[in-house]
Amino acid sequence: MPLPCSVRLADLAFTGLVFACAPVLAQNPITWTVADISSAVADVSTRGELCIAVNMGPEVCEAVVNGVHFQADRSHWTRKLLARGGTTTSSIMYFPAWTNGGFVLTTPYNRTAGGIGARHATEPDYDAILRDGRHSSPGTTTVQCSIAGLTPGHTYEIQIFYGAASRPTRITEWDDGLGNGPGNGGIYLAASGPHAGQVATGTFVAAASGMQTFGNSQHPASGSIPETNNACSAIQIRDLTPTGTDPLVHYIGEGTPGTDTQPNLGGTRCSPGIAMIGAPRIGASVLLTVENSQDVQSPAILVVGPQPLSLPVLGGTLLVSPQFTAGILIPPPASPYVHDHELQLPLTIPGGAGASVYFQFVQLDPGAAGGYSMTAGLRVRIGV
Repeated sequence: MPLPCSVRLADLAFTGLVFACAPVLAQNPITWTVADISSAVADVSTRGELCIAVNMGPEVCEAVVNGVHFQADRSHWTRKLLARGGTTTSSIMYFPAWTNGGFVLTTPYNRTAGGIGARHATEPDYDAILRDGRHSSPGTTTVQCSIAGLTPGHTYEIQIFYGAASRPTRITEWDDGLGNGPGNGGIYLAASGPHAGQVATGTFVAAASGMQTFGNSQHPASGSIPETNNACSAIQIRDLTPTGTDPLVHYIGEGTPGTDTQPNLGGTRCSPGIAMIGAPRIGASVLLTVENSQDVQSPAILVVGPQPLSLPVLGGTLLVSPQFTAGILIPPPASPYVHDHELQLPLTIPGGAGASVYFQFVQLDPGAAGGYSMTAGLRVRIGV
């Protein structure tokens, strides 16, 4: 019998979530390098520990590229479509804040989409995060993107991937975190090279605020091309000086698509999203969230365990070795075509710094392969 949304997990007690906002203080500069896109193995860094990786393409699902899981926030694109499978030519798309284990990546503005551009990467997985023909922001000259939740004093690496095969004259610029443009610490990204795109790699030391901003503008050389602030395909941020006791949330494996979790800009169905809002530090309150994979209330099983697994089952893959399971009812979306982490389970993180706990949701979904959709796995390392 499904339990209500206040399930007790062995040592975990459920409670509410408390938000605390830190003031934005002075920050250190980003030191950039830029290279033409080559290959996933060469371009997608695996240095240090992954903090957050985001796939900004509306027509794709999460993608694992060179071992890095790029999450995609499909629901916020989908909600702008009036009908499932309908035209996307004049759709308005919105990038809210992406969250992952205490890190928050923000690109706060709307854009329009003219459609899906031509593919231009040679590796299928890499291509999944390198599409073009989007991210227009009329009337805006500079956008302040930011990453919050950083550990002061740690050195971080940021990578911005950009491709624009159908718009070879488009040029965007990114500042150095201090407002300086190209030639004074900032950089240009252009649709150059064999794959019509570039990757920018930067390093910076996190300031006391735990936040780093990085401004983006459309360069005038783009001429008649519409303004396209934040014309990038994906971003990842990595901690180059981890301590081993920092809170950490990583995705493992890939989920199984459901009935209605699809971006519609290309027709590919996605697996339901799973995430953790808040940093999993001892005693902290966090939210474990999951997306409904269909438009109706869905029975599901929460699987919790001490280690990962890879077991084909029910048309998908069980990614967590089960030590604890619980029946859960996942609420229906607020309206059709809007799937946005409908279930939010509050947790209080127990003691055991450095220990890892793994989570996965399996949903009953008649439209999914084998009748069940599944999230990716989520590895949560308890920090101090």
